[in-house]
Amino acid sequence: MKRAAAALFLIVALARSGESKVNEWVRQLDNPDQKERYGALQALIDHGPKSIPACLKAFRDKKQPAMRRWHAAMVLGGLKARKAVPHLLAGVKDRDWRVAAVSADQLGNIGDKSVLRKLQKLRGAARHPQIQKALDSSIAKLGGPPPKAPKVPKKPDVLEPVGFAWIPWAKTIEEARARARQERKKVLAFVTPWNSKQMESGYEGAGDVVNHRMPANYDPVRTRRTDPGHIKERALLTALLCNPDLAELVTKHFVPVRVHMHTWHFMSSGRGTWKDPLTRLGTSAREAHPPALIFATHDGKLLHKITNMGVFSAPLTYRTCNAVLGLKQTLTVRPGEALLRKADYAGAAKVLRAIRKPDERDRFYLAYAEHRSGRSDKAKAMWNKLAAGRGLWATRARLHLDPHGPRPREWITLRDFAEVDPMIPTTEVGRGGVKAAIDYLLDQQRPDGAWPDSNDRFSLPERFSLVLPRTAICVSALRAWRKEHPGKQIDAAIRKGIEFVRARWNKQTGVWHLTYALHLAVDLGDKKAMEQLAKQLGTIEHNGGWTYTGSNRLHTFNTAPILILLAEAQSKGAKIDAAMMRRAAAFLERNRVRGVLFHYGTTMEHMMPKGARGANSSCFRSPLCELALHRLHRGGGGAKKSTKGIKKALAVFFAGLDAARSTTKVFESYVDPSIAWQDAYRYFFGVYYAACGVRLVGDKKGAVRLKARILGHQEIDGSFVDGQMVGKTSSTGLVLLALSELR
Repeated sequence: MKRAAAALFLIVALARSGESKVNEWVRQLDNPDQKERYGALQALIDHGPKSIPACLKAFRDKKQPAMRRWHAAMVLGGLKARKAVPHLLAGVKDRDWRVAAVSADQLGNIGDKSVLRKLQKLRGAARHPQIQKALDSSIAKLGGPPPKAPKVPKKPDVLEPVGFAWIPWAKTIEEARARARQERKKVLAFVTPWNSKQMESGYEGAGDVVNHRMPANYDPVRTRRTDPGHIKERALLTALLCNPDLAELVTKHFVPVRVHMHTWHFMSSGRGTWKDPLTRLGTSAREAHPPALIFATHDGKLLHKITNMGVFSAPLTYRTCNAVLGLKQTLTVRPGEALLRKADYAGAAKVLRAIRKPDERDRFYLAYAEHRSGRSDKAKAMWNKLAAGRGLWATRARLHLDPHGPRPREWITLRDFAEVDPMIPTTEVGRGGVKAAIDYLLDQQRPDGAWPDSNDRFSLPERFSLVLPRTAICVSALRAWRKEHPGKQIDAAIRKGIEFVRARWNKQTGVWHLTYALHLAVDLGDKKAMEQLAKQLGTIEHNGGWTYTGSNRLHTFNTAPILILLAEAQSKGAKIDAAMMRRAAAFLERNRVRGVLFHYGTTMEHMMPKGARGANSSCFRSPLCELALHRLHRGGGGAKKSTKGIKKALAVFFAGLDAARSTTKVFESYVDPSIAWQDAYRYFFGVYYAACGVRLVGDKKGAVRLKARILGHQEIDGSFVDGQMVGKTSSTGLVLLALSELR
C-alpha cells in the first residue's frame, strides 16, 4: 500500500514538474528578448500535445499580453491542435490585429477544411490588410479559390526598398576582391548593423547565419522593410550614392559591396566562434563599429575605415575617396547648391526658381530649399513628382517623403567640413563644444517652433510622434545656456518652442510627452502647469510605476524621472499627490535587486544577470533611481536621505561607461541582453541623470571626467548621437542639459 502511494506521489510530482515547465515556457512567449521568446516557442512545439492545454488557456485569456497570446496561437498551429480551431476562429475577430492575423494564419496550418466557409465569410468582413493577407493564405491552404487581385492604379511606392541600380554592386566581399583584382580597383564596403540575423548578407557564409534557427512564420520582406538596419543603410547610401559625382567616382575606382551583419557581431563581449567576414578586408567587427565605410585592396589589405558614422556627408566622403586613391578632384557645385551649403535657403530658392529649364537635380534642390524655408507642402508636392521617376534623384526624393527612419535633415548634410581631415577615422571628432551644439539645435527647429520627431515628416499626427517631448527637451537645453550664449535667435527659438509645447501639453497622455512637458514646466516655474501635468501623469500610473508600452510592463527608467520631477515641483510650491510619490518610490524599491542595482522593469527581471554583469546591466539606471529616491526625501516626502547611494551608483555608472557607449549607433534598442548585458537605454539620457547626481554629491573629479567624455562624442556637425532611429536633436538637447549640470 505504501509503495503504491509513493508511486502515485511520484507520478503526480513528475506531472506537476512537467506542467510547471510548460507554464514557464508560455510565460516566456512575450519575452522582449527575441532569442528567449523563440526558444520558448520551439520548446513548446517540441514538447508536443502536452503543450496544448497551457497554450490554449493563455490564448483564450484576453488579460494576457497580446504578444503571449499570438505566440501561443503559433504553437497551437504548429502542433495542428484541432481542439483549438473554434477558439482560433473567435480569435480572428480579436481587437488586437496581430492576434487576429496569427489566428487566421494558424487555421490554415491546422488544415481543418470544415472551417473554409467560415474563413471566407470572415475574409469579407476583415478590414486590416494583415488579417486579410492571413485569411487569404489559409483559404488557399484549405483548397479555397485564390483572392481576386484588386484593380488599383499604379503609384510609386515611396517605401520601396532602394536598389541603387546605377552602382555596380558585388554580392559578397569575396566577389568584390576578385573583381577588384581583375578590374584593377579598390574595394569599398558599406557596413551596416541589422537587428535580424536573418538579413545577414555580403559575405560567403552569411547563409549559414541566416538559416540558423529560422523563426516560425518568418517574413523576410516585412523584416527587411522594418528592420532599423535597412532604414539606416538606406539613409547612408542615399546620402552618399545619390550624389552624381561621388557615385561616378565609386563606380570608376572601386568595387562596392553592401555588408549586412547582425548587431551582436560588433559587441566587444560578443560571440567569437564565427568567422568574422571583415578580416577579409584587413579589419574586424570589433574594430569597425557601423555604420562604417571600409576601403581595402584586392588582396584584403586595409587602406582606411570610417566607423561609428553619425553624419552622412557626400562632399566629405568624396574627399575621403580621393585621399584613399591619391587623387585631387572637386565636386560639381551649382550656384543654388552653393547657397544651400551656406544655409541660405531663401537665396538658394530664388536662384533655383530662376532657372528656365530645370533638370531633376535643380528640382530636387529647389524642393529642399522650400522645405528648409518652412514650405513643406510645396516641397512635398515637388518631391512626389520626382519620386514617380527612376534614378538617383527619384531615390533621394523618396527618402525625404518616407515617414519612417532617420530624418534626412538631421543626418544628411550638404556641408563639406573642409577643415576636417578627409582621412578621419570616425565622424566623432570631439570638437565644437556647447556653441556648436546650440547652433545645431537652432538649425533643426521647425518654423512652428518644434523639433520634429524621426517619425514626424510633414503632417504625421502628433499622437504617433515624440515631437512634444523632443521640443520640451530642446527648449530646456537652450534655456540652460542662453546667458552664456545670448542672442536674438536663441531667444526666438526658446519663445517659439515654449508656445508650441504650451499649446499641446494639456492634451497629452503619452508618458514621454507628459514627463518632459513637466520637465519644462518645472524649469519655467509654472506652478499651475506643474499641478495639471502631475494630475495627468496620475491617470496613467499603474501600481506606482509608469511605462511607454503596456501596464504589464512598468519601467524604472520611466518612473524615476517622473518621481524626480514630482519632487522638484513640490519643492517649488506645487500641490503634488504625496501618496503617488510614495507609490513611485515603493515601485523603485521593489525593483531594487541588491545594493544600487535595479531591474529594467516588471516582467523583465531576466535581464538582470548575476555577478559582475549584473552591475553592467544597471549602470545607467542606478544613478537615476538613486537620484529619484533621494529627491523624494529632499522634496518633503520623508526624512533626509544621505547621498551614499548616489555615490555608489555613480561608481557603477563610471565602471560601465565605455561598454555602454559601445552599444550605441550599433543597436537601435537599448541593448541585446543575450550578448552584452549592458544597460544603455539611451546613452545621453543616462548621462544627463548621472550628471545631476555628480553635481548633487559635489564630485569635482567626476564632473571633469564626465564632461571630457561627453564632449569627446561630439560629431562634426555639432550634434550628439545615440541611435539613428531616435534622432539627434533629443540627444543633443540632453547633452546640453548634462553639460549645464557639470559647469
